[in-house]
Amino acid sequence: MKRTVNLIFLAAAALALALGGVLTLRWDRAVLFYENRMAASAPAPSREALWSGAYFTDLDDFLSDRFAGRDALIALDTRLDLALGRPVVHGVALGRDAIFPFHGYTAWETGYRAQYAQTMADRLAQVRDQAAAYGGKFYYIGVPEQYSYFHDKYPSYMDDRQWLLSADRAYLAAALAERDIPFVDMAQRFDALGHPDALYSATDHHYTYLGALETYWAVMDAVNADAETPLPVTAREDLTLTDLPNPFLGSHDRMLYGLWPTEEALTIGTLNTPIPFTRRDNGAETAPSLYALPQDEEETVSYAVYMGGDIGETVIQTGRPDLPKCLIWGDSFTNALETVLWTSFDETRSLDFRYYTGKTLSEYIAAYQPDVILCLRDDTTYLDLSAPNGNIS
Repeated sequence: MKRTVNLIFLAAAALALALGGVLTLRWDRAVLFYENRMAASAPAPSREALWSGAYFTDLDDFLSDRFAGRDALIALDTRLDLALGRPVVHGVALGRDAIFPFHGYTAWETGYRAQYAQTMADRLAQVRDQAAAYGGKFYYIGVPEQYSYFHDKYPSYMDDRQWLLSADRAYLAAALAERDIPFVDMAQRFDALGHPDALYSATDHHYTYLGALETYWAVMDAVNADAETPLPVTAREDLTLTDLPNPFLGSHDRMLYGLWPTEEALTIGTLNTPIPFTRRDNGAETAPSLYALPQDEEETVSYAVYMGGDIGETVIQTGRPDLPKCLIWGDSFTNALETVLWTSFDETRSLDFRYYTGKTLSEYIAAYQPDVILCLRDDTTYLDLSAPNGNIS
């Protein structure tokens, strides 16, 4: 009886909320930009969901995600938490000169992860072998994630995850070496440069354009070390770097509604001597541009400026058949790198298997037979066997 009464009460409350807010709810809202997630979907009623109460819980999530004043209320709560000096706000850890995801305070033994590294390296060896069969070459590029790069800026009492990430890196490096797979370890490269702050964003989980440039040069060093004829490399003096005047909203600062005090700017690079190229995204011809630039100087910009953000498949062709073809796959770290990587190749293809489903990796390689194949992952995903870009087939 009590359960029935509760269900009736929940149904009445949900109905009242729906009827009372129907004029103010943002029904077309699919993405919660500041919360960096998709809005809850409308629940489908079923006898089981109605009886268990799950339907009304899901309906509450659906409606609250579309409440017109949601952003304003959460921003106000964020402002209050920051004013009170809380060390963690909405899952964001407030570190020294930068902000990061909060991981808690725990650690555990990592020896079992060595087997994950062996499994991942076995998968990558399949790519190596497929490329070698037609004369191609495969390289694995590893970059630190922002919170890994700036781990020393975490509050001393918080978990910076270095105990885990450093172990994963060591396990994977050893497994790749056993299989003779070239590993371009940008953590070592950045350390050799003195670990400058300018290579990574203080408010976003990616590297900066300068970090992407250093990664490009490291990749080309590795490729040219194996090449009979060295490929052209775009040098610093070949580029004009420009800091966009627009306010930059990093992915971590987005969770704080842009309230973290920063003057960080987004940098882009333009070739001093242009190279003509064409571009296709997901099979459709698009404008030959490398950056999704804002309409005016007041518009907020994000890391999505680089290549227009995450795209399943991008193909850049330059009409220089004397140069080889390149394929790179990975998550969003490829975006900034792509804006300069293409200058060294005739054709550059980029895949992000979170969005591309046209072919498996092996099918794609068989179809286009790129001369150089690159896998770019950040150190938080080195041993992630389930992620679309790590679950190689």
